[in-house]
Amino acid sequence: KGKDLAIARCAAKIAEKRLRRAANKKHEAELAIYEANSHYDRMMTYLDDSYTALNAAEERVKQLERDM
Repeated sequence: KGKDLAIARCAAKIAEKRLRRAANKKHEAELAIYEANSHYDRMMTYLDDSYTALNAAEERVKQLERDM
């Protein structure tokens, strides 16, 4: 029985370490998702701003051409 108890305790200790590592890895993945989503949001804003700037510049060119 003593040997079985030692094996069971060892298995429990290993399982506990594995659980902690899995939880840490999950947390790392959640941070990566958050950072990726933040970057995506910034790039979408950048893209929208670029379209707005292009439209304004094209409108200005048309306006100046009409005024000539």
